[in-house]
Amino acid sequence: MDIKCPAKINLGLSVGEKREDGYHGISSIFATASLFDTLSIQKSGAFLFEATGEAIPQGEANIVEKAAKALESYTGTKILASIRLHKAIPIGAGLGGGSSDAACAVVGLNKELALGLSCESMLKIAESLGSDVPFLIKGGVAFCEGRGEVITPLDESILAGYSALLVMPGIHISTKLAYERIDALRAAGEAAEPCDFERAAACLAQGDTERLPFYLKNHFEEFAFREFASLKAIKSELYSCGAFFASMSGSGSTVYGLFKGTEIEQASAHFSGSGYRTHICSLLGGLNDI
Repeated sequence: MDIKCPAKINLGLSVGEKREDGYHGISSIFATASLFDTLSIQKSGAFLFEATGEAIPQGEANIVEKAAKALESYTGTKILASIRLHKAIPIGAGLGGGSSDAACAVVGLNKELALGLSCESMLKIAESLGSDVPFLIKGGVAFCEGRGEVITPLDESILAGYSALLVMPGIHISTKLAYERIDALRAAGEAAEPCDFERAAACLAQGDTERLPFYLKNHFEEFAFREFASLKAIKSELYSCGAFFASMSGSGSTVYGLFKGTEIEQASAHFSGSGYRTHICSLLGGLNDI
């Protein structure tokens, strides 16, 4: 069984204060995008895992192996499968690649090994693995709150006809460090204004994209653009190249632009010519039939 594990982008990302459980509350519109890792899963006499492509953590630090162990713990069934991951989504890029791998491992192992888990059970397992993982169990377009586990699906047609250009500068930003910087800015009285997701979704639904930048902000940009001036420059250049909306995704470092027409090809060539890795994406509906 081969499974495509999509990247995700954040359309706006508000970060709240740290909660009693140690996590920060977030709110964001998530959308899956057509940059994929690939998982190949087969029944086996033992658990085997190997990876190719982008370098990833090995052993207990690898989130695919964590997903398999979480399934074992939840079901009481030994996970006997051979898993091969081909990694194309860069790590530490704000694209949710590891989370997508974990989500697809849960879905794929459930199918391949006939574990009989319901969607609700898989979402519970996903929640234990990371904040982005529950959304990526199904993918599509959704408004996510809490740690990311409170998911309200949105009409996928609000993004129909738009494409995203991912500009990946190869800067690794620690998510833990990013949240620490957000807390420091808030303590200094520099907390960013919250996003207006309701108005943003209405703008997208009506094709009124000019006002989108007023309603959607990524709070992580406050620190990332100070520490990495190139990221701020990429965002500005995306607008200059014709994007109607540009933002950093997640805690970075990928910066993307949304485009309506063929300008995206010229924009991709511009950034590629400057030495950046780029990828033109469609924005996808839900992928996992569960």
